[in-house]
Amino acid sequence: MTVQIVRWNADKLLQRVPKVLSSYGEKVSPMLQQAIKSRVYPWPSATRRQVGRFSGPFVPAGPRDIVDTGRLLDSQTLPTVTPNSLTIRWTAPYSKEVLTREFVTFTGQIAEPRDWITPVLKAEPPLKFFAAEWRKIGGSP
Repeated sequence: MTVQIVRWNADKLLQRVPKVLSSYGEKVSPMLQQAIKSRVYPWPSATRRQVGRFSGPFVPAGPRDIVDTGRLLDSQTLPTVTPNSLTIRWTAPYSKEVLTREFVTFTGQIAEPRDWITPVLKAEPPLKFFAAEWRKIGGSP
C-alpha cells in the first residue's frame, strides 16, 4: 500500500495559522476575564477591603475573586497575533506575582498563587481548538 500526498502547498497551510490563532484569542480572552472574576481563589484570612483599602465591608476568609481594585482585570491586553504566535498580556505590575507566587498577608498567613490562566487552557485546550478550526476552514486558505 502506498500513500501519496500531491499538490502540497505549505504556504497555503501557513496562511491559515494566524486565522486560527486569532479565533482562539477571541474565544479565550473573555474566558480569562471571567476567570479573574470567579470566586474560586482561596484566601487565608478575613479582611476589610474595598477598592484596595482597609475601609470596606468585612470579608471572611475563603474563596474570593482576584479583582480587588480592578487593575489586574483592566490590564489584560487584546490578543495579539503574529504569523506563528498568539499573545495576551496583563500589564499590571504585580500580575506575575499574583499568578505565580505565594506571599504573606497582612495577618501573617500564606496566600497561595492564583493561577487564572491554566484552568482556561484546560477548559479550552489550544490543540483541540486548533484542530476543530482547521477542519472548519478546510480547503480555503
